[in-house]
Amino acid sequence: MVTFTVAMMILASISVSLYGIPSNALTPELIPNYDEPTPLQSYRWFFGIIGGALVTLMLNEVFVRVGPHNTLGILDRRGYAQFGALATAVMFISITLSAAGAHGRVATLPQALVRRWTLG
Repeated sequence: MVTFTVAMMILASISVSLYGIPSNALTPELIPNYDEPTPLQSYRWFFGIIGGALVTLMLNEVFVRVGPHNTLGILDRRGYAQFGALATAVMFISITLSAAGAHGRVATLPQALVRRWTLG
């Protein structure tokens, strides 16, 4: 069980890095003004934290709430499975829409200088 947990933690960390690093690196490239990425990142963090709090609230109040259909509350595995399926769909759609929106701006990005190195 410990091996499975560690493997899943490593897989989750790699997955977050595969999305987060390019996404954070692209922000300054999309903004022409040097000072604009900071407020943009601030909004990103703000909505990320608010979104995380709302998702936690939704999990506790909708999916694992004690009621006639769920007597186990937070111990009911079905609630977590349903929540996981919904969260996966929402994340996939969000990332896909974000990537599609950024992809249209790739043609307008400044081109890097190509240096030709010679020995002479």
